[in-house]
Amino acid sequence: MPVQLFEQGLSKDALRRLIISFILRDQQKRAKQGLVQSDQALTPMIFGKQTAEIDAIEVTEETLGFDSLGTLELILGLNRFFDLNQSGVEDYLLIKRRIGDWINLLSQHRQIVGDAWAFGFATSGSTGDARVVPHLAETLWSEMRSQVAGPFSEVSAPGRIVLLVPPHHIYGFLFGCVLPDILGIEVIDLHRDGPGAAFRHARSGDLVVGTPYNWDMLQKIDRQFVNGVYGVTSAGPSSATTWDSVARGNLARLTEVYGSTETGGIATRSGFAEPFELLPHLEMSDKRILRRIDGEPLPLQDRLEWISPNRFHLRGRLDHVVQVAGVNVSPQHIRDRILGVDGVADAAVRMGATRLKAFVVPKSGMDTADLQHRLQAHVFSTLEATARPESLTFGDHLPRNEMGKAADWS
Repeated sequence: MPVQLFEQGLSKDALRRLIISFILRDQQKRAKQGLVQSDQALTPMIFGKQTAEIDAIEVTEETLGFDSLGTLELILGLNRFFDLNQSGVEDYLLIKRRIGDWINLLSQHRQIVGDAWAFGFATSGSTGDARVVPHLAETLWSEMRSQVAGPFSEVSAPGRIVLLVPPHHIYGFLFGCVLPDILGIEVIDLHRDGPGAAFRHARSGDLVVGTPYNWDMLQKIDRQFVNGVYGVTSAGPSSATTWDSVARGNLARLTEVYGSTETGGIATRSGFAEPFELLPHLEMSDKRILRRIDGEPLPLQDRLEWISPNRFHLRGRLDHVVQVAGVNVSPQHIRDRILGVDGVADAAVRMGATRLKAFVVPKSGMDTADLQHRLQAHVFSTLEATARPESLTFGDHLPRNEMGKAADWS
């Protein structure tokens, strides 16, 4: 049966999901600073509530712990994501403070900007300075219509999206907001729930949206989905363990989407050893990937080995990043941060078992205990959790092997 494509736009449900995701993100930051009390946490406040009750919640210091500065930071995040400067709608977010008001204002923004409608997705900052990457709505919807016509043609009502990733990230946005709005299907947002929630909620015909980290965590629970559940993985390269989810988790199929914040989705595959196949809205020309809609080349971050005009294998990163819990992290960037701390003569950063680790050479005469204390404080305050080395080892010189090359350490 042909898929009915809805008019390009975001439903109120999708806008509500995005606003809640931004509030939860900022609440988590403020809770670490002791600025949000347990009774102000939004998650239990909205549990089991009807949409009208959720929309009536006000974003204030009394209800959610957002003082004037916290509210400005939250609105700044929404401004960057929705590019609200185009319409001036952000001025009214300070005046009308209910979640429902914000949904209406964002809908008005969409009507005002028309074809200039765009979104800005923040990079993690782990591979360099964090930045916002803009994408026109037209290109994002084009990609997801391409996905619907290709690898995700079986996704339709009464099947639902079971979302394990934040909807304000590009992967979560595409599969947790754009795709369900194109198809007119329901979303079960579990990105703030425990990993076992996916097994409890997923039913036959659903598409579970996760990262390799999510799929690896689900395997540790050692449960299975009911028959007929599909899966998709992205936001990081999969491993053989990730693909074990198909058999061990009883998935009907797992599809991997290759792409990045800068490019959106590029290609898909349905097996660990299989090559990736370009999505229909893209084409290869002179070993570059171009968007058909405008002929714009995509900024690739990996080496590709082409085996046909639309199929390729990945052959490693161009920027030497590693994956920590599904997030791109640059050891060189983290090393530069450590070298910026007074008292550090040299440093090396490598991937450990599951997290980064650092080896630090103090300057001559430096008190190691004091340096360790300052380094830990610096790492915690300036780096996201995935970019923080889980261990700091100190020594007089960096580890080398018998050939004089940089070596690993325990």
